[in-house]
Amino acid sequence: MKKHLRLWAALICLLCLILTLGGCKKKEDPNANKGANGEFKFTKPVTVIVPFTAGGPTDQMVRVLQPYLEKQLGVNVIIENPAGAGGAIGTMEFLSKAPDGYTIMFGAPTNVVFRPLTSGTDYSYEKDFQAVSMVASTPITVAVKENGPYKDAKTLLEAIKAHPDNFSYANAGNGSITDVAFQKLLLKANLKVKAVPFSGTADGYTAVMGDHVNALVCNLTEATGKEGIHSILNLGSPANTKEGKEIPTCDQLGFKDCVTDTFFGFYYTNEVPANAVETFDKAVGTALQDPECVKKYAAIKQTVTYKNAKDFDAYLRSFIKSTTESLQALDLLVK
Repeated sequence: MKKHLRLWAALICLLCLILTLGGCKKKEDPNANKGANGEFKFTKPVTVIVPFTAGGPTDQMVRVLQPYLEKQLGVNVIIENPAGAGGAIGTMEFLSKAPDGYTIMFGAPTNVVFRPLTSGTDYSYEKDFQAVSMVASTPITVAVKENGPYKDAKTLLEAIKAHPDNFSYANAGNGSITDVAFQKLLLKANLKVKAVPFSGTADGYTAVMGDHVNALVCNLTEATGKEGIHSILNLGSPANTKEGKEIPTCDQLGFKDCVTDTFFGFYYTNEVPANAVETFDKAVGTALQDPECVKKYAAIKQTVTYKNAKDFDAYLRSFIKSTTESLQALDLLVK
């Protein structure tokens, strides 16, 4: 009997040992990614999550940068596109990844700012993210049909003032960046018109060309090159592209504090080490100085607007504050 008990005891100990060894994970060396001076050193591929459709404006921005970024980081850069729900699905997927510096998000105001403020999400910039690098920005503009009744911005605003009930504009969704950009100006001018939401710029463009709406509010780069329409009012910062320099801004028309730009940039979760942020940001800044990279951005009508992590964070917090105030005034802020 004692012999059997000893045998069972031995078997139980052996089983416990096997379970213990099997459940043990190899501890990560905290210095594995540190260079000689304590900087973060990338040693394996980096995954960039773009929470929008492949081939879209946000995705296109990071794919131009991809080869130049790989050169600076010394590793491959893999791009994934878990799109849906205005970028919220991919953003949540990004937040579920390990904060080891090897997964980063490339986003736009839609998923980082507007979704949390207008729809309500489990995440917010202040709570969950840290800015890494701004890559580019482009102003929001009002585009109308060529050879139509609106010759310039002054004509457009006079027409709206005279007959506000007869004017409508296409946007990317009520409470979206394109909607709020125009609403900011309308609030300043004490005007109210009909906003018509569409799933994207392509559908809005079709509506303008079919005379179903009077104007399309979209990124300057999206309006540029489309046949039959042209931008006549810049709702953002002064454009320094050839196509945008002649378009008057809200400031030039006498409406202050109406600036709304679409900006594109990289984000880490707030748990990623500071040295990883610094290394990645430095790689982006250097990559954006490559003349070939700048040339390729110019080919898609984009101007590089680099901001480092500190400046990008300050810009974001200011933008979120002003956008929150505008959404509250429009009764579009999530309850």
